Amino acid sequence: MKTIFVTLLLTFVISNDLYPQPEKILYSLQKKHPFSSSGQNDNFILTVRGKSLFTSTIYFEIRSSLGKVLYADQFSVDKFSEYGSTEREPDDSAKVMLRLAHLFDNDKFDKPAIRDTSEMDNNMLPKNIWWDVWLDKTAISFNYLISTENNRGIVYSKVKRKVIQYYICC
Repeated sequence: MKTIFVTLLLTFVISNDLYPQPEKILYSLQKKHPFSSSGQNDNFILTVRGKSLFTSTIYFEIRSSLGKVLYADQFSVDKFSEYGSTEREPDDSAKVMLRLAHLFDNDKFDKPAIRDTSEMDNNMLPKNIWWDVWLDKTAISFNYLISTENNRGIVYSKVKRKVIQYYICC
């Protein structure tokens, strides 16, 4: 009788999430690309962790060639999947996976980070950082879209020695 009670209690605890299940890695992607230094490739790392795709979190990191974390961001897959539509459709999983697979495509990188013809925009970057990045023709920017109204751009400032988020749309 004691064995049955203990078994039932354990089943109740596990089935009611009182004992949290570890998150699974549902998807991962890595790409080496110049970013903080034009002579070295940094490692762009994307990991999706969770129990199911639409309840999981996307973790995005950029690590230098020496392994130092230069940038980290995280956002929900649910937010990421909102691009284009707010209603769930049968092929949404495939759409999300396709967007994830192309997140680090070469067309997301720009060199120079700020083109010669660009005019200074105080809403984009503080004036002193804008000039530092504009003058650095080796600076590389990376742009990624989270959702319809959340577009992010980042650049590594060699003067500040850190990643600067220079553009957030909407």
